Amino acid sequence: MEANIYVFENIREFCSRTGAPYWIKGFTNNNGIYVQSPSLLGGSYSKTVLHELLHWTIRRNLTLPEWYEEGLVCIITGETEGVESVPAMKNPEQFDTGEAQNDWQLLSYELGCVEKVKRIIEEVKH
Repeated sequence: MEANIYVFENIREFCSRTGAPYWIKGFTNNNGIYVQSPSLLGGSYSKTVLHELLHWTIRRNLTLPEWYEEGLVCIITGETEGVESVPAMKNPEQFDTGEAQNDWQLLSYELGCVEKVKRIIEEVKH
């Protein structure tokens, strides 16, 4: 199945048409991929699109818990590597991303997902 990618030229349009808060760079649902414009995201635009394309691809082929999928996507993109300014969420599987209040919470969630997925991969390897 082909992914429809919707790019919004300004934050107002992105927020009003998607219902997403301004601090979300992009997201994926069954209807497609929604991202803010390259002019708004600058150097993070390509990585945001890649991140969302990975979500789209995984969801078309596997059924995974949201936190596991997020951890895999972040491991593949490497986008959380070296982040030390935000603590990793202890129990990301209990967090509802729809309730996130800011990008700091989402980054903490992503870091927690990555840590948890890496632990599971290490356990499986041994």
